[in-house]
This record gives sequence, structure tokens and C-alpha cells, in this order.
Amino acid sequence: MHRWVKERNVTVRDTRCVYPKSLQAQPVTGVKQELLTCGPPLELPSFYMTPSHRQVVFEGDSLPFQCMASYIDQDMQVLWYQDGRIVETDESQGIFVEKNMIHNCSLIA
Repeated sequence: MHRWVKERNVTVRDTRCVYPKSLQAQPVTGVKQELLTCGPPLELPSFYMTPSHRQVVFEGDSLPFQCMASYIDQDMQVLWYQDGRIVETDESQGIFVEKNMIHNCSLIA
């Protein structure tokens, strides 16, 4: 990465490491090149869901759920289940399932 930045004359400002945890929050430009590795085991967050806590809702209220999972490969699927059945879009019930690929994440809402 250091070589790539220098070769392309890229300006890096206030960019900090996220991975690996041992380098977390350190400025990228201040980290020794030999420490910038992506060896196993991966520590990257692989799954987020919102809301993450119990919610109180009343009949007729809208409650959006969102799940984001790190992209692993083309065969990966993220699906919603309720009572053992896959949840699919049902406009008459007010249920809308949207699936998107954003950069390297699979997003389902």
C-alpha cells in the first residue's frame, strides 16, 4: 500500500486503520509497511443488524429492519426468516424486502 501511494502520488489525509485490531485507529501513513498484512484469521465485522435491541411497536406502525453482511463470495445469500419461512415482499401486508450489493457488502432491508 505504501508503495502504491508513492507511485501514484496519492495524498492520504486522516485515514486510519481499522484492521487488524492491533493497528486500529492508527494513521495509515504512520504504520510500518511490514505490519500492513491481511493474514488469517479475519477480524472484520461480518454481520450487522438494526435495530439491534427489542422494539415496542403498535399495530399499523412501520418498523424497518436492516441486515448487512460482509461479502464472501457469489453464492452467499442473506435471507429473512419468520417462523421458519422465508420472508418475501408482500405489498398487501406492507412487507418490502430489498436486496442490494454495496461495495463489498450484501445488504438486505
